[in-house]
Amino acid sequence: MSSDSDSEPRDRARGWGANTKDFDVRQRKRPAASARSSKRKRKVRTIPSLAIDLDEFECYTQALAADEETVFPELVGSPDLGEDLLEDETPDDMPDDWLAMNTKTLDELIARMEDTCGPAPDMESIPESHLDSIQRHHEWYLSLLDSLFDAAQSVLAGTARDEPFTKHMLRWLKVNSSERMRNALSEFFLHPLVRSFRTRAALGQGKTERIFDILESLPLSEGGDGIPNILGIYLVHGHHADSTEDDLAYVGQCGSMKPDWNGALGARLRAKQHHNDILRCRNALPVEATTRDAARSAVKGTLWVHQRLANPDISAIGFSLLSVFPFPHSALGRENIHFRFLLSVAETLDVLLMTSLRSKDNLPINEGYRLLSGRTLRPSHLPRWKLEGLNRVLPSNQPVTIGSPLWSMCWSPDKISTFMDLVREHKSEVHGFTLGYRVC
Repeated sequence: MSSDSDSEPRDRARGWGANTKDFDVRQRKRPAASARSSKRKRKVRTIPSLAIDLDEFECYTQALAADEETVFPELVGSPDLGEDLLEDETPDDMPDDWLAMNTKTLDELIARMEDTCGPAPDMESIPESHLDSIQRHHEWYLSLLDSLFDAAQSVLAGTARDEPFTKHMLRWLKVNSSERMRNALSEFFLHPLVRSFRTRAALGQGKTERIFDILESLPLSEGGDGIPNILGIYLVHGHHADSTEDDLAYVGQCGSMKPDWNGALGARLRAKQHHNDILRCRNALPVEATTRDAARSAVKGTLWVHQRLANPDISAIGFSLLSVFPFPHSALGRENIHFRFLLSVAETLDVLLMTSLRSKDNLPINEGYRLLSGRTLRPSHLPRWKLEGLNRVLPSNQPVTIGSPLWSMCWSPDKISTFMDLVREHKSEVHGFTLGYRVC
């Protein structure tokens, strides 16, 4: 009979599981709470819900914002894109046939919105009390559009520097000034999914105080809460604590398709930027003789609109969407370059409609200034609301930037192939190191 000590080695030789000790359960130490929470959790991106009182925009803006994630999935949540609006300027040698817009492009943009948001509402759903103001807005908006195109047509070659247009905007307006294109543009800008009936009812009012009673509005916040990730034209308006003072108005465009670290783009991104810069100006040191340099440094990089809205006399600041634009898509190809021009034209029309251009302090308004600032573009029959304008330059007189996301949609297969060949040939310079695998 062999001893226990002799049998143990033979049992172990049979392999794991032959010995009952192999099945002993050992209690493991649970890691400390600090160790468990040290790993970064993936942040789940959610789309905030709009306020209930935004009845007309509530459904389709959320659908449009959700659709954006499928249009640009590679951009969502990219940590290295940041918040700046880095864009490429329009090249000087762009041929006229590139600037000529096809009316089918506008039809495709609207069709895309309808596919995402559903059919557009009609006038039958509008209360009768708002019909007159909607009609007034329609007439005012079309008169501004015609005035803009007529002014561009009347500019002679070599005199654009004295007019309220950049050379690229002037060329675009001249190339697309036919009656057919004007009608197509007016249908696009005044489509119910682009320009809501509620916005038209608000901006068709004869009295300033009635505008903000009707216009959909949300307060500015650090995270842009409630403001959807959509593109278009917006209004930032500040209300004075003293009711005898004029309210403040600033019109801008939200066309950035580059999300920040938290996934905000378009309207939400611009709202966040406005909030942060206004807060920065409010926290600046008081402007006194001994601290003036420090105060100027504190607000350096902010716009006049932020410095003005940071005034303690402003009791509330609202953010309103005036027009909502569809996201461009690669199927349009080269036609996507018109997207920025459309935004600039729509922004120009709303700056003129809202009289949000700031008058230069202590300067005589001579004919040259009236031309350059676009004051001659506004028909005299339009109302002049009691608003202090915070726009310092007419959008049509600012550079039109196409932007890398739009340019990349214009690439042909041959250009994409050429780019891939360049990356393959210069991969070490492009990536900063030699790849351990083949670029295909």
